[in-house]
Amino acid sequence: MKQRKLLWILITLFTAALIFSGDWSSGVMAKEKEKLTTLTGTFRMVGNVPFAEVVFTSDEGKSYSVIGETKDVLAKLQAKKIKIKGYLKEHNGRYTKKTIKLVELTVIYTEQ
Repeated sequence: MKQRKLLWILITLFTAALIFSGDWSSGVMAKEKEKLTTLTGTFRMVGNVPFAEVVFTSDEGKSYSVIGETKDVLAKLQAKKIKIKGYLKEHNGRYTKKTIKLVELTVIYTEQ
């Protein structure tokens, strides 16, 4: 009887640990994955209102979701060549999502 009770407690604790462990790429460990980088490319809006988000597409063709800035400000910079500096971070989960938190932004030129 005691062995069954102990086994039941261990299974419950193990299940709770799995449920509440969450994504290890967030929180303290995420700081290790962030790196300051400089990229050139363009901004574009992706998705439908009210779920639209600003995406930065680098000259190499890689896309990064932009965090830390308002959509309205960045939407006005679409179709302009931009040089940005920011913290690049990969969120691993079901789908890998790359984000960049802007630190510095420079408009290189405007396409006509």
